[in-house]
Amino acid sequence: MSIVNGDGVIAIAKMKDIFVFIEVFAAEGGIQSYVKDILRAYISLVSQSGLTAEVPILRDPEGCPNPFEGNGCMGFHYCKTDPRWLSCIRLAIALLERRSINNT
Repeated sequence: MSIVNGDGVIAIAKMKDIFVFIEVFAAEGGIQSYVKDILRAYISLVSQSGLTAEVPILRDPEGCPNPFEGNGCMGFHYCKTDPRWLSCIRLAIALLERRSINNT
């Protein structure tokens, strides 16, 4: 993303990567295992580069077992809440906050 400031100078802003998932750690299955493989591969690729990612997850609750928590490469946002429709709003807010951070 490039940004033009008031002096007409173009700066290149480094955006964070984002992964959006429905459910990863609260359930176990084939798709969840595949997603964990993707996260493992991402961490191994970016651990030395300083890149980071945001990972909002719609149906995983806060405090569910997450082996990737605290790795320094990813920030997880757990959006599960009751009622379910509120989880969707929390996910939308997490995505909007990311957009506003990247647009500054």
